[in-house]
Amino acid sequence: MLTTPDRVREYMGLTSSEAPDSQLNDYIERAQREFLNDVAIYVRDDTLTGNIDGLNCTFLLTYPHVADRNFDGTVDVNDITVYKWGKAGSLDLREEVAVSTFYPEYGVVILSEAPASTYDVITATYYYYPREIDHDLVPEAVACLAAFYYVMREYLLIPERLSHGAYRFSHARPYMVLLDQYYRIRDILLGKLHTKGCHSEPELIRTELK
Repeated sequence: MLTTPDRVREYMGLTSSEAPDSQLNDYIERAQREFLNDVAIYVRDDTLTGNIDGLNCTFLLTYPHVADRNFDGTVDVNDITVYKWGKAGSLDLREEVAVSTFYPEYGVVILSEAPASTYDVITATYYYYPREIDHDLVPEAVACLAAFYYVMREYLLIPERLSHGAYRFSHARPYMVLLDQYYRIRDILLGKLHTKGCHSEPELIRTELK
């Protein structure tokens, strides 16, 4: 698991006795699922590009930047499932094939064996990010979302204003700060990719007054 209970507790300011691992792990798993479907895009049976001739093992995905769907901290062969189809669309003639090497950032898949020319199509099922992301931010985003879910469970039913005799208490839904932080990190991950380039000297577009 990429995000740890300790990381979640840091955002809440709670101790392990106040928020034990056994409880937080459930919320981390929920947050991981939600993050994956929030940030990544699911592709089922993407048709891969490459010759199916009994010799070729290298195929290309339609979409690069494959996501770490099992949240083990590494995007590898366990994050993609590849099939060879005896006839496209026929599940009875579909077989899963082993992947020997995978380059997720480029969408390159190298199979353990070259599919015979009798197969109709090679497909893959996976999640991908719409752009290259900073993977170091993923545990932070998941931790914020898990912390939000945990605090919501513990404190959602507490009214914003309480009274006890002459005493009055109020709070401003502090748990929303956790959700706002999650959205902030998510927006950073999905923001536009900026590249540094060279440009020529600007040209004078009108005559300067003298």
